[in-house]
Amino acid sequence: MAAVGGTEARRLTEGDFDLFSLRWRPGGSELLLTGNRGDLQQRLAYRVPVAGGPMVPITSRPGTYSIDEVSSDGARAVVHFSGPGTLPEFLLVDLPSQTQPVLVAATRAPDLAPGDLANVEAVAFRSNDGSQVRAVLITPKGMRRDVRHPALVNMYGGWGQRAALQGASAHHNYLVKNGYLVLVVDPRGSEGYGETFAKGLYRDAGGKQSEDLAAAAAYLRTQPFVDPNGVAIHGHSYSGWLALWTMIHSPDAFNAGIAGAQSGWSVNDATRSYGTYSVIRWGLPHEADNQLSARNPALQIARLKAPVFIVHGTADINVPISTSERVVKALIAARKEFDYMVYPGEPHGWSRFDTNVDFYKRTVSFLNRHLRAHPGPAPAQ
Repeated sequence: MAAVGGTEARRLTEGDFDLFSLRWRPGGSELLLTGNRGDLQQRLAYRVPVAGGPMVPITSRPGTYSIDEVSSDGARAVVHFSGPGTLPEFLLVDLPSQTQPVLVAATRAPDLAPGDLANVEAVAFRSNDGSQVRAVLITPKGMRRDVRHPALVNMYGGWGQRAALQGASAHHNYLVKNGYLVLVVDPRGSEGYGETFAKGLYRDAGGKQSEDLAAAAAYLRTQPFVDPNGVAIHGHSYSGWLALWTMIHSPDAFNAGIAGAQSGWSVNDATRSYGTYSVIRWGLPHEADNQLSARNPALQIARLKAPVFIVHGTADINVPISTSERVVKALIAARKEFDYMVYPGEPHGWSRFDTNVDFYKRTVSFLNRHLRAHPGPAPAQ
């Protein structure tokens, strides 16, 4: 260990898990941190003595936590909590006493009763190379398992952890309320599952990642309550590109797809700077094995079999709308089935409530048209 402040550095935590945040507890005797020790799909809050000693959990309810504020005397902390079947909450924790946290504030949705909140369940499956892939399955409470349901695979796949035990998003709650199951997947490149897994997209974006997502579709089809002819994929931003590319990479894996703010990137795309975001996925532009052009959906659109919904905002400066236009032109030329929606004035992520509502409704309308053709009872057990 390197020397820090004139003293030898010491390891304060041990174990096969990731740490996500770290801050001093005023007084200087402890650190407050969040990590997924014991369950890679949870993120609990802990205190650790700087002199050395065990990690002591300051929270216990299953879910994900972040430490937002600590009082000046170090006696109390405000933590943000999100767990299965709940909307996000802020809790006040008394650090010395470790008593039950006090609810400070909770999210309220006027049109979403507690009984409407989706159930969130941690699941896992194997990809083609045998690697374990983690996910959460979002279903309606009391779901009938003797009836087949259409399902949607959602992911990001760049960094961060999406498949954590936390409350379902408003979009996913809306989908579940309208009869869809949602599988949120952390494919190769996602954090929270160790260094090797997190670096699994390096110069391989859309390779093993797409195999992981195709395996997710295969996993859903093994479930007796999923319609095997009604499995779609959805992504936004990088995962919009990943969703579209996966439909091309594995054309029989999905029955429909939604690609929001996606990019038809190419090495020579002058509309987008080629920075670190691209280097860690494809390597440098001049390198012989750079796969960006070969994995440009606009150049491979002939392999696409399933209908796709392309959506983009006109004020997007992260991914210019011209990238979706490139894909749409290719879809027209190849005579593929698709929907295209443009949101005037919207940036990379939808900023207006009415835009989100419209997108939710159009998503369900698109999925209803393409995934509802083969409903039926589940097979006998």
